[in-house]
Amino acid sequence: MDVKPVKGNAPTAWQEPRQMVSSRAILYTLYFILVAAIGVAATFLDPVYFIGGVVGLIILALILKYPFFGFVVYMAIYVLRPGERYEFLAPLRLELLAGVLLLVLISAADGIRGKGLRFPKDNITKALLMFIGALVVSFVFSEWKTGAYETVVKFIKVFILYYFIVVFVDTEKRFQWAFWIVTMFTCLVGIEAAEQYFTGNFRVNQGIMRTGGTTSYGEHSNSMAMYMATTIPMLIYLFARYRKPFLKALLVLLMITCLVTLIITGSRSGILCILGVFLTYSWFSKRRALYIVAIIFISVIAWFALPDQYKERYGSIASSEIDGSSQGRIDAWIAGLGIFLEKPLFGVGPGIFSTAYGTRYGIWLSAHSLYIEMLATVGILGSFTWGLFLWRLITMLGEMRHKYEKYTFLAEDIFVFRKSVYAVVAGLLIAGVFGHILLRDTWYIIAGLAISRENGLSEISKGI
Repeated sequence: MDVKPVKGNAPTAWQEPRQMVSSRAILYTLYFILVAAIGVAATFLDPVYFIGGVVGLIILALILKYPFFGFVVYMAIYVLRPGERYEFLAPLRLELLAGVLLLVLISAADGIRGKGLRFPKDNITKALLMFIGALVVSFVFSEWKTGAYETVVKFIKVFILYYFIVVFVDTEKRFQWAFWIVTMFTCLVGIEAAEQYFTGNFRVNQGIMRTGGTTSYGEHSNSMAMYMATTIPMLIYLFARYRKPFLKALLVLLMITCLVTLIITGSRSGILCILGVFLTYSWFSKRRALYIVAIIFISVIAWFALPDQYKERYGSIASSEIDGSSQGRIDAWIAGLGIFLEKPLFGVGPGIFSTAYGTRYGIWLSAHSLYIEMLATVGILGSFTWGLFLWRLITMLGEMRHKYEKYTFLAEDIFVFRKSVYAVVAGLLIAGVFGHILLRDTWYIIAGLAISRENGLSEISKGI
């Protein structure tokens, strides 16, 4: 006679023991073992290590549960650079190590939940992967493989951040959070640079007082200036999107802070970048003539308010006289074209223009131009794939307008967002005349945010 099991009040997992041995149960068991191990170790270790271990476990649990939190953690590490702020962390190469570990952890968590490895399939990412392939090929044929290798490894950290944005910022809500996070972290670095300047921790370079970042993130004055210039259109987007007076006041204050920090960097390429940003914003606005007049008016007032040292510095942009710095750039451009003609297909190797220049002319100068840098270091192959990446980004923004214009409740927001991205890209392209910014992370962060925006909008349209 068959005997049917009697159902009681016990949980289902206890009534059917096979469910106890599941991937989730194993994961939680391992986690509790780790917690117990840290508890035992706390009796023998320094409390600092104990606290660090507990915080680490909490972060680990959040990342396993919410992969988007992995993006937040990596963004913080990438921008704030704790490995450069604290000597004992320096040997870890924390940005690269953390990025790889986070990818492994999130992939493992996805595997446990029955999901496969996530990977973006959009055309922009495909072009970016082609560009990375061109970097690797250029490294193989480079004149100084050690330097080229270090450049490629640095760029991998940028790609990891790009990957986190594109893959884990996959809804409209997460996009908004990510946009705030990216913008606020960059503002924080700018505030820190301004605080150093006004407390006397500035640097004197080319006859003027200049500020920069405390870590390699914006350490150079030109780099910090471009971070500030390209953050302003992002702040403008947030200002247009959110209506609360407190948020609007905060965003205006941050815009002013970014502008002040930009000015005290003494960077001429930064000034060109912000002019490109403002003119692009004006051009894509319905009242472009009014905005252009306002820009000119504000620029004139700002000019008279500047200290003399900055007037002389920024006035040299329009001067017919060529100073030593400008002459050095011209020499680098001419030499860069010659280097490109020597190795037109693959270039001399990513990130080693100054080495190539030095071995030929005895002076170590950077390219001081995106376009010369691109041709000389990665050649035709790298230039083509990078151009394809940028073209596909611009094309996607154009398609975004036509794709979602029928959703009237999204139209204005999309319009302002597209303007902000166009302004960032235009500002960088103009600044690129005088700045070697081919591998600058701003290109790839803003592209990642544009893709995540498209993914979020696509999700909304499917639900309507």
